[in-house]
Amino acid sequence: MLSDKFKNNKGVVFSLVILLLVCCKGREDVKLVEGFPSEYDLKATGIDSLNRYPGAYAISMVGDKFIGMRKADHFFFALNNDFSLISEIAAKGHGNGEFMAPLYCDQHVEESGKEYVYILERPKRKLYKVALDESEQNECVFEIPMSWNIEPSFLFLHGKDSCLGVNSLHSFNFFVADLSQDEAEEQDAVYEFSGTEEDIFNVAQSTASYSAENSRVAMAYFNLPEIDIRASDGRLVQSVFYEDVMKPSEINPYEPRMFFAYVTSTSRHIYALYIGDEEEQDAGKSLILVFDWDGNPVCRLRIDASVCFAIDTKNHRIVSINEDDTHFVASEYRLPDILQ
Repeated sequence: MLSDKFKNNKGVVFSLVILLLVCCKGREDVKLVEGFPSEYDLKATGIDSLNRYPGAYAISMVGDKFIGMRKADHFFFALNNDFSLISEIAAKGHGNGEFMAPLYCDQHVEESGKEYVYILERPKRKLYKVALDESEQNECVFEIPMSWNIEPSFLFLHGKDSCLGVNSLHSFNFFVADLSQDEAEEQDAVYEFSGTEEDIFNVAQSTASYSAENSRVAMAYFNLPEIDIRASDGRLVQSVFYEDVMKPSEINPYEPRMFFAYVTSTSRHIYALYIGDEEEQDAGKSLILVFDWDGNPVCRLRIDASVCFAIDTKNHRIVSINEDDTHFVASEYRLPDILQ
């Protein structure tokens, strides 16, 4: 049983790591990971103060602070590192300063001692700079021109003059754009998705995290056990598969078997929430797979069933939104020494 393999930090048993370079649909340098050097069974500590946010379904870092999402009058709630409330931001609605389908893409900026987050309003194709304490009017810093023919599923700013993301309009291709130009450059597709627009949407959806320190994006698929690592110029650095190399034609998007539900990152590591081990799911557990930015496996973490999590590097902990919030909406876990 998988649970028998997990050891605490005092008795780590190193498992065999098998890395195979394979070729998938003519692609080169696809890495298949079948094991990890170390595995850790982490102990949860419930966070009482977050029980006031029932229905929370996402959490991310803003420097050393947190930003969460829930179903309420405001999409986001901003928290200090001790989980005390800073403000609620991004009010729901169709009016001025309100949002319909916002996405925080894990990017923020500090100006004159104030912190701002970048929030993508996908229906309007606009990127807003929003004060974390909601003390100022939201500022639109970039609007995607209609000439680009792009509807971004996520968008990252790279430096002052360029952006990158994925086009959810028809192709689901990765794109790179100079903010001063009239068009975006779509990169060669990893897959040629086929079928109706609904079929393509269901199979090709992805989640992503950007590392400014590495100038790379980690993009994971909701229906494939695959993480694509791309450079800021759009170049595919590495495709990493876990346990099996699969193709879109082998996927039933309505009954996905192996996939990544969420991905986040630090300057050193990529953290991916893996769904596909029925034994772990039946036991009420989730697996977090940790890779370096070259796609090499680092370790595997076992936590209580989670829908999303944030990596607090300052305090060496994982803060996770629990799938079962009967007792606690969120829990925290200490990061193993190898990740500190």
